[in-house]
Amino acid sequence: MLIAAILSLISVGYAVRRVLTTPPQIIFDAEESIEYAAQALPDEVTSQISYGDLQRVLRLHLEWLQAFHWSPVGASKSPIVFDELEPKQYITERAEVIGLEIDPQYIEPILASHYDYLTAVGAIHAPRRPDAATDLNSTEELTA
Repeated sequence: MLIAAILSLISVGYAVRRVLTTPPQIIFDAEESIEYAAQALPDEVTSQISYGDLQRVLRLHLEWLQAFHWSPVGASKSPIVFDELEPKQYITERAEVIGLEIDPQYIEPILASHYDYLTAVGAIHAPRRPDAATDLNSTEELTA
């Protein structure tokens, strides 16, 4: 009986330690991310791609992130840095494989809007893009 209690405490202690060392999990709504990206895209992009195509490109982007950059177990403490062209090339190649006809010029703004969403929900940390809206709390004057 005493041995069973000790083994139980050790098991619980191990499980608690593992949970405490796991990074917080970010959960986001796929539909919300699609809607966010659709609203953030410039009119010249939304007039040329369908909602379904946008959804497929975002899915390919998540596929690229998961395949190449997300590893919650044993993750490195240092930030993950990747070349900006990597996801665009991956999505362009995968789009051809799955038969998704999308002009490569539209992939970059789609990725930018998706990164904005992932940053907004706390899934990733990315520096502000230079063309992002100016922070209203800053002391710099807004230019028209």
